[in-house]
Amino acid sequence: MGNWVKTVLAEDLRSGVLSAMGKTWARSDPEAATAWISTLENESDRYNLQNGIAIGWSEHDPGGALEWATNSVSDPAALNEMMGDIIFNWSNLDPSGTTAWLDRQPAGAGKDNILEVFSDVIAGQDPMAAVAWANQISDTEQRRQHLRDLVRRWYQAEGGESLEEMKKLGIPADLIKEVGG
Repeated sequence: MGNWVKTVLAEDLRSGVLSAMGKTWARSDPEAATAWISTLENESDRYNLQNGIAIGWSEHDPGGALEWATNSVSDPAALNEMMGDIIFNWSNLDPSGTTAWLDRQPAGAGKDNILEVFSDVIAGQDPMAAVAWANQISDTEQRRQHLRDLVRRWYQAEGGESLEEMKKLGIPADLIKEVGG
């Protein structure tokens, strides 16, 4: 379909074209778009196409986009960025659909990573909900570290007013004390 894009020499232009192409293609045929990734030799080109696919796919099947990303993207930083984009789009378009999908996911490392990204995405708008979702992370150390980050950001944004809410949510007292309580 888009073999011509491989001939674009300007890397910035090629990355923008690949991202836009992935976004548009994923709206109509995400399976074909994802299959084309393997034809790209350059890692950066693959990333740009994948990112566009994730965004385009998330507009009509965000659950499918998340499943594809978690099963296909091996670079943890790229995966977290893509999951963040997908979850951001999904939670803005259909917040109840996002949370219903999350509730249906089996416990484990995959769900823990999605919960971490999801709680990061919503933390600025609803820190209480972000903490509640982060509390569902099954890996104890990952949950504790992520709660520490969320609580710190919440306290920085709202100050002492947030401390009572944190206590009500059952955040461990030592984490609350670390940030100001």
